[in-house]
Amino acid sequence: MIAYECPEFGDGLYDFIPIGMTPPRKTTSLYSLEPIGVGTPFVESLASYLTRLAAAHMLPMSAMLRLVIGPCLPRDNHNFGKVIGRQGIVVNMNGIGQEALDMVDALEMLTGRSGLDRLTMLPFSNLLAKYKLQKQASFWCPYCLNEQRASGQLVHYPLFWSLKMASKCPIHRCYLQTRCPHCTSVQPVIGSRSVVGYCNSCKEWLGDGAKKKTWTTRVDENDFFLRLFEWHNTVGHKREQPTFPSVLEYLIGSHMKKHDAKSLARLLHLPDSIIEELLEERMLPALGVVFWIGQVFKVDPFDLLTKSGEEMAAKDVATVAKGNYSAFDQNRVDWKQLEGVLRDVASGKASAMRVEDIARVYRCPTSELIRRYPEYCCGI
Repeated sequence: MIAYECPEFGDGLYDFIPIGMTPPRKTTSLYSLEPIGVGTPFVESLASYLTRLAAAHMLPMSAMLRLVIGPCLPRDNHNFGKVIGRQGIVVNMNGIGQEALDMVDALEMLTGRSGLDRLTMLPFSNLLAKYKLQKQASFWCPYCLNEQRASGQLVHYPLFWSLKMASKCPIHRCYLQTRCPHCTSVQPVIGSRSVVGYCNSCKEWLGDGAKKKTWTTRVDENDFFLRLFEWHNTVGHKREQPTFPSVLEYLIGSHMKKHDAKSLARLLHLPDSIIEELLEERMLPALGVVFWIGQVFKVDPFDLLTKSGEEMAAKDVATVAKGNYSAFDQNRVDWKQLEGVLRDVASGKASAMRVEDIARVYRCPTSELIRRYPEYCCGI
């Protein structure tokens, strides 16, 4: 063993201390509890993590928040002397915004563990607005809770249960519950006596809300939230710039007769100012808006949120190319709309597309496009 040398006390005095030994880990106020499911679509929420952290220290949630977490938070965004479950920093801790960021910073400092932002929607802050993103209460699937406990897993609440648009469990296809099956009380995101899987009021097991006969079905690969989380774990974290403006331009240019923002606003029943701010990247879309646009245009909301306008156009081309449109019927082509698309593409107002691709989307020969609109086709 290589040892430190100390001539003053003689060789060999510190033989038990090897050179290069890793210094002891910095002492933290709280246990460095490991989050569950990081890197998977079933990652637990920050509220679930905090509740398990309080249980690991055998502290009531009220004491954990008031005595340990509170002093590490900005003083102007909480008052844990009042009802804990109604505090904005508690209700919004799983979401996007300063409140979630403050809670993540406090817990990372207290536990010495990094990456706790992945237990929130903060990684999606360049894709989605925080408006109406989070539920104001705790939701759960009783079948999942029973299976977690029966299999010996640590009971926890996945993050996507807390999202406002998530109404069903993607595994069991049952509606998520928010009322205790015993006392019917609504469960807060975090309450003064919260324990994961148990009622904040009567302390009974919340999995008892499931029927005696349980079932498990295959996870639907088309489920929006699981696909979104999986996409972000693989490629989404690399995307820095929002692509939603180009998606709106694509919809205006290829799915509408009038190619302007006001027409899109009227079609979606949204104020003109919202559409303009979305197009100019001064606003991010709310999740409800994404779902609404997908419903109106019959487009997958997942594609609207994760693909650019160019990628959406390429997907349309690939879809049309699979069909057989050799028989060309010029009476079935909306030439006025097609002219507008070519004009917008040529002027740069719409996403760039090749003449061949536009012809495939509108199911007409490329030669016919060039013959009718040479002034636009030459500029593409």
